[in-house]
Amino acid sequence: MRDISKFQVNQVPTVVGQPLPAQWGAMFDFVMAKAPMLDLDDPQSLEQIKGLVRQVPWIDPSTVKVHLAMPDGVRLYYRSLIPVLVIRQGGRAVGLLSKDGRALPPGFREDQLSMFLSINIPEGIALPSPGDSSSAGLLQEAVRIFPEVDQLKALTKLSIVAIQQQADYRATESDIMPPLTFVTADGLEIEWGRSRDTPDPFSVDANKRPLTLERKGFRLSQLMKQFPNLVGVGRVVLDDPLVKVFDRQGKPMALKSDIL
Repeated sequence: MRDISKFQVNQVPTVVGQPLPAQWGAMFDFVMAKAPMLDLDDPQSLEQIKGLVRQVPWIDPSTVKVHLAMPDGVRLYYRSLIPVLVIRQGGRAVGLLSKDGRALPPGFREDQLSMFLSINIPEGIALPSPGDSSSAGLLQEAVRIFPEVDQLKALTKLSIVAIQQQADYRATESDIMPPLTFVTADGLEIEWGRSRDTPDPFSVDANKRPLTLERKGFRLSQLMKQFPNLVGVGRVVLDDPLVKVFDRQGKPMALKSDIL
């Protein structure tokens, strides 16, 4: 019989290049302290250890591997979930979401959180517990659209720092996900709409054709030819039948030609 709670950490994992937060390490210790005495000759013992480790809310359950390593006992390998979105309410960080949409525990400093994209949420949205996924449409859609933002940042070099639901969206009881706006570090708002994976019956061009990810990307690239780096632009609307551009005072800006 082996007491699995008497474990030794040989290598502390990092999280996207940052040291493992102390609170995360304490969570791991707490879960492992509850480990029972196990007979390692029993093939089910390794599965029991896997199940225990998968209870730690910041560990990616798909990466957990356990091997016999006699005479020491067992060797355990795992990786953390990848944080990508900071949930903010009134500018204050209130949560953190992984790439697959699971809530992660607190523990990162504010300067570390600034590495991640923010999702700004209004009052009234329930936050999921660590390890759980959110039932809120806004947070689900933010996770789905994150890869598009990442790609857009790489292609345009725009400093997109936050996502938020569009100002004119009104929550309903329907299953329609909110359209989203991207916000840059200098306050430019890009009304993008919904993600590629979310059906959007309202996002069509003047000819009633769907505004796909590629179409919206083309629209933005054409705008950036007329307004390099979108200097002086305050708001761009890409998910309406006609592209619209407004200056920092909210006044419409003329386009040289229609952008379809």
